This record gives sequence, C-alpha cells and structure tokens, in this order.
Amino acid sequence: MTKVGRGGGGGYTLIEIVLVLVILSIVAGMAASGLGGSAGAATVMEARDQLMSDLRAARSRAMVCGFEDGARQVDVVLTGGGWEVDGEDCPGGGHRQRTLADGVSLSPSGETVTYRYPNGDLAASTDIRLRLSGDRGAARCLLVRGASGSVEPTDCD
Repeated sequence: MTKVGRGGGGGYTLIEIVLVLVILSIVAGMAASGLGGSAGAATVMEARDQLMSDLRAARSRAMVCGFEDGARQVDVVLTGGGWEVDGEDCPGGGHRQRTLADGVSLSPSGETVTYRYPNGDLAASTDIRLRLSGDRGAARCLLVRGASGSVEPTDCD
C-alpha cells in the first residue's frame, strides 16, 4: 500500500500562508493606529507638566520683578494650540511661546493668567481651571488659585 499525500516536501498550503498574512496585517494595522498622529494620555500629561512648569516660572518671575516705579506683572496667554509667556516688564523676562503637540488642545482658549508683584497672586482673584485634552479622549487638568497664584494638578470634572 502506498500513502497518498504531500510527498516528502513538508511545505505550507496556500490557505495557511494567506491566513498568516491576514493576521499579520491586522496586528500591523492596530499598531499603526496606536502610533499615529493622535494624542494619548502620555502626550497630554507631558503638555500638562510643561504648562504647569511655565505657570510656576511665570509666578516666580512676577514675585521678583517689582521696581520702585510701580508693580510689574507676567502674563501667560492661553490659546487653543498652546500658550505664550510674556514677562517683558521684568528684567530677563522676555517672551516665550509654546505650541501643543498635534491632537492636544487647551481650554479655555483666549484666557490670560496675569501674575502680579510682589506675591505672585493673580490679577483676577478667582480660581482658573485649565483643561488639556487629547483627541483619543485623554484629559488632564490644572487649577490656578486666584488668591495665591499656586498651580496644582486637579481632577477633570
């Protein structure tokens, strides 16, 4: 009796090769969508940390930049795509602009956080809640205290 079969080759069938290629393309597609230009939690957290650092630096700058001829201030202007720190009234202050990564937005847009000499408090005595959002649903928030000017991470409500 002779065996009916593949012979001695031991190769793969066309169906097996196609099945492996389909699985690989699905896995590659999922990986590519995760690495694309969208902003996940890590990107939003990095933006929040940078904004918090810049707000704290602006407050510190305002606390040391007063002169006898009057009080000085440092403004942080918030835009939807980033923020600008304007400390030109202070020695060594200058102007710095930050741009958010693609897929990250900042609200409220158009708000100006103004820190005043000598205490680093806000010109507006009310608290300001800032929200950084990513296009994949991630969100991180900051609270700027009006009375003290302090900046702290907070829950997004």
